[in-house]
Amino acid sequence: YPGPYDTDYWGVAPRGMAVDAVNNVWAGTWSTRKFYYIDGDTGAILKTVDVSPWTHNSYGAVMDKNGVLWSSGPSHTGSQTDNILRLDPSTDPPTISRVEMPHLIYGVGLDYLDHLFVTGWTWSALSRIDITTGTIDWTKYLPEMYGGRGVVATIDNNVWVANSMPNTVTRYDNDGNLLATIGGLNQPTGVGVDADGKVWVCNVGDEYIHRIDPATNTIELSKRIVGS
Repeated sequence: YPGPYDTDYWGVAPRGMAVDAVNNVWAGTWSTRKFYYIDGDTGAILKTVDVSPWTHNSYGAVMDKNGVLWSSGPSHTGSQTDNILRLDPSTDPPTISRVEMPHLIYGVGLDYLDHLFVTGWTWSALSRIDITTGTIDWTKYLPEMYGGRGVVATIDNNVWVANSMPNTVTRYDNDGNLLATIGGLNQPTGVGVDADGKVWVCNVGDEYIHRIDPATNTIELSKRIVGS
């Protein structure tokens, strides 16, 4: 990318990003409501998809095992309802639809049982969507999940959520029942799982990342990323 970065908070810089099975990237923009399909080797833009007819501003994205892209579209500007965009690139043009959400949305993450989990930020909400039908299985309002942002599932299909307000990561079973709470964090925002099944969390309140061992539900490693 040779051009300057967009520094406007609500600007056109990519927000929702996901990688497909051939290591190409889908990058979704907020204000211009577009998805760009980018060659993972060269960075060339292979395709541009305008999602403005679906009133969708991408905030986060994931790619499921069927090659379908799911994107979160929160209504921070008040100009839309909160929605999840489903984009199937197997057709040309892609097949696109929306799932209307009952709460403000933030993070999206997939499990291994054909579910998409959606966090609710200040709504303290967690929803599960069936990716085969595109329908909401359930929505739960969980007070311990205030400020829920990043969400990810481990191989046991437990769901891990980074909660920025209480400075915790919470662990749930696949039905949204609380299993564990890990504290000692500083505005945790993103969560991910590595090849060993360990859960990583990054803080936005300081320069630290932490690694959680699911076997003990404790932080086993902390590293400071200076300048982050």
